[in-house]
Amino acid sequence: MTTKKHTRNSQSREEPSPTRSTVAWPVSPDALTSRLSVAASRLRVLDSYRRLLETARKRATDDPDEGRRLTQPVADRAFEAEAALRVLLKECIDSLNELKDTGRLEAALRAAASKIDDDWKKQLREKLEKIQESLREIAGGEAIDLAGGAMQLVSERITRVVRDRDGLRIALGKGDDAVEFVLEPSPRPGHTGRISSDAFFSTRAGGVAFGPMAAVLIEPTCHHERAMMPLQTEDGIIDVYGAVLGNMAYAREAMYRHARKTAEIGLGAFKGKDVFTAIGIALVVAGAVALIWGYTNGDDEAITWGWIMLSVGVVFICQCPELTVSMK
Repeated sequence: MTTKKHTRNSQSREEPSPTRSTVAWPVSPDALTSRLSVAASRLRVLDSYRRLLETARKRATDDPDEGRRLTQPVADRAFEAEAALRVLLKECIDSLNELKDTGRLEAALRAAASKIDDDWKKQLREKLEKIQESLREIAGGEAIDLAGGAMQLVSERITRVVRDRDGLRIALGKGDDAVEFVLEPSPRPGHTGRISSDAFFSTRAGGVAFGPMAAVLIEPTCHHERAMMPLQTEDGIIDVYGAVLGNMAYAREAMYRHARKTAEIGLGAFKGKDVFTAIGIALVVAGAVALIWGYTNGDDEAITWGWIMLSVGVVFICQCPELTVSMK
């Protein structure tokens, strides 16, 4: 039996085109549309639970007895939301890997970076509004809050987005707390290799379970320095793929802990830091939906903004002084 040997020289050296018509898509348009419908339905479940939780917490604060009666119904919905998040993350990872495998992820970032200007916040807001309106149509006219109110806080924390070579340099925070990192399309040696959605959720013996690793960029004096350093080079370029997967793993585990805590302790278990945890989950959700929507519609800017939101979720949380984040 003979096998055909593939070499780097046998592959096209042309840069992947940012236009959808010239990219070899690994899945059909119908399959992509179905994936977006799944994402929209899961987002609806998550948004509905978020609104229920806000109402329940307020009622529990006003009347502790009412809070105890609400514990089980809210816990049931929490586990439903946790399952919805897992499905959404699975669809996002599959989309991310398909974009990465075809070279479209790199091409999208290059194309979007060339259009970034000083009015990037307006660009982001308009893009999210367009995505949200599209999701509303998919949901049959039902209103869906894409980011769960987190975008206002994000716009305050992300202070600068500028082009840096073929990528984007992003600044979070101000003064001594400021952190800058670069999203560059080309991976560097040592960056995270491809992780399938099956491996991401694997619990089998010998499987590759991807945990909430060091997707955290904070000042070098912090005690999490060892966990942070492998993700960022001296010129500020981070392992974007690894950071995105790490942030999704963070959201996956945080949502599970939230559901368990609600079921076992009740609504009174919530602390101030849970607000920021919810924001981090909301950022991952918004980023996942934006990336899937951009993939389905061939929109480079939506893909890139999804990538950005997926990258900065845990970074945002760790910059909040009210939080002490444990990487254990």
